[in-house]
Amino acid sequence: MANHKTLQDNRKALSAGIWYTVSNLLIRGVNLITIPIFSRILSKPELGEFNNYVAIMTLVTILTTFDLYTSINRARFDYKENLDEYLSSITVLSTVITGFFYLLCMLFSGTAQSLFNMNMTTIHVMFLYMLTSPAIQILQAKHRIQMKYVSFIFISILTIVGNALLSLGLITVMSDRYLGRLIGSALPTVVFGVVIYFILLLRGKTLYKKEYWKYALSLSLPLMPHMVSVTILSQFSRIMVMDVQGAEAAAEFTMICNIALILVMLWNSFNNAWQPWSMERMNQREYGPLRKASRAYMALFFVLVGGLIAIGPEVLYVMGPKSYQGAKYLIPFILLGPALQLTANLYINVEIFKKKTLFASIATIVAACVNIVLNIFFLGRFGLIAAGINTLIGYIALLLLHFAFSRRMEKERLYDEKFMFIGLGVLMAFSAVMAGLYTMPLIRFPLLVLALIVVVLFMRNDIKTIFRIFIRKGHSVGNDQAKLSGDE
Repeated sequence: MANHKTLQDNRKALSAGIWYTVSNLLIRGVNLITIPIFSRILSKPELGEFNNYVAIMTLVTILTTFDLYTSINRARFDYKENLDEYLSSITVLSTVITGFFYLLCMLFSGTAQSLFNMNMTTIHVMFLYMLTSPAIQILQAKHRIQMKYVSFIFISILTIVGNALLSLGLITVMSDRYLGRLIGSALPTVVFGVVIYFILLLRGKTLYKKEYWKYALSLSLPLMPHMVSVTILSQFSRIMVMDVQGAEAAAEFTMICNIALILVMLWNSFNNAWQPWSMERMNQREYGPLRKASRAYMALFFVLVGGLIAIGPEVLYVMGPKSYQGAKYLIPFILLGPALQLTANLYINVEIFKKKTLFASIATIVAACVNIVLNIFFLGRFGLIAAGINTLIGYIALLLLHFAFSRRMEKERLYDEKFMFIGLGVLMAFSAVMAGLYTMPLIRFPLLVLALIVVVLFMRNDIKTIFRIFIRKGHSVGNDQAKLSGDE
């Protein structure tokens, strides 16, 4: 019976993972399609200014909402029978926290404008977004753990497509194109967030329960420095480039980050299915299947990263005007970040499952500090290339620190770490070769095809493994689980 339930969970996870990936490709594809449009409609200074707003808003959102939705992955085990009550309660808690910071900004508007380097109109838009977006995140977190991908897809379509279409419309009719982009990016989330907010309250019928608030804060607060530090790793270089190099340089740097967004999109899609599945394996102490699956999981993503780096100049040409081509040598440094982030996140999942979120925060804070210090010393002297290298070094530190912390708290070898480090080393070497051939496409493309053939031949057993874990027929599950539980 246990094997049969595991089989059902695995097959459901695979189905959800496929649909998450396909839907995110379609939905996020709207964003990717609009990036070349926005980069041609907006000037470099306008684009740089908006991207700087996004970077600051992303950081401020964590500080003023506490990212309470991150507690749901663990709460589903502890409040299995009262999950709707829990979700309703933490939705209200999020409003209380964000409302408090919004009130402070209105009372001390001068300080707020100076601190954020924004006018009050932009601050109002930002806080309206932050007051409503947690409801969407909370409901989607519930859908992810229940693998209700249809509901997840529907909400994503409404918010992301609405964002893109409204932004394009407002930019064309408003004289202040930056303000049009700003309002268009926030309004759909505000509208749908309000609707979902009341849905959560009606289902849970709980505005306040001390136990739930205390539980959510006990998990989310220690994790907040981690979330802030992750955001610093991904956004701080953009902010510093804007301050040190100016809006045009910030636009170029952000354009490369937009290419990395393709990988972040894919990682988020995979992680929506991977995180609940892997935590369930940890909960059941099924380490063999987890170890085998992690190898295939990493291999798939490493191939995607390497392939995108190899065709980086061509992707950059599609994403923006020719004036952005000077930033193409940033591509390997920025695009390697998601590969390192994915592997680090494997260990972060362990820390969250073990309720050791303080460890996660310490590791990520140190990695973020490495990035900040390097940018302070080298960005002004060496320009954009320094920002790329500093970001990569920060992600390397992120992986190594989380690896060290996680291994101290969990002695069982959960992942294929030998493969992980060798794979990352090969990926970095391949990326360096591809970057050296950016001006020689006639050599670069045949070499890429050859590399893909070699990878498929070398990894064919891992491809079989991932399918054996997820979709093997019920009568052979027991034998397969026994096989998969052993090390290679």
